[in-house]
Amino acid sequence: MLPKSTFKVVMLGEGIPFQSSSLPHPLLGRVGKTSLTTKYCLGQFNENEESTINASYLQKEIELGGQKKTLAIWVYHCCA
Repeated sequence: MLPKSTFKVVMLGEGIPFQSSSLPHPLLGRVGKTSLTTKYCLGQFNENEESTINASYLQKEIELGGQKKTLAIWVYHCCA
C-alpha cells in the first residue's frame, strides 16, 4: 500500500508500431507520453527516445499545500 502522501498518475495512449506504420514518417506515430514524463520528472529530453514497450515508471517529489508529496507516474502503451 502506498503512503497517503503518494498520488498515482497513469498515462495511457496508443502509438503506431513502426513496422506497420502507414504514416509518411515513423515518428508521427509516437505521442510522447514517456518524453513528457521524463522531462517533468528528470528535467531531461532525449530526442532519440525508444518507444515504450508495456510500461515505464517514474517518481516526482512535489510540494502541495505546504506538504511534500510523491507522484508515482506510470506510463502505459495501449493497443486498440
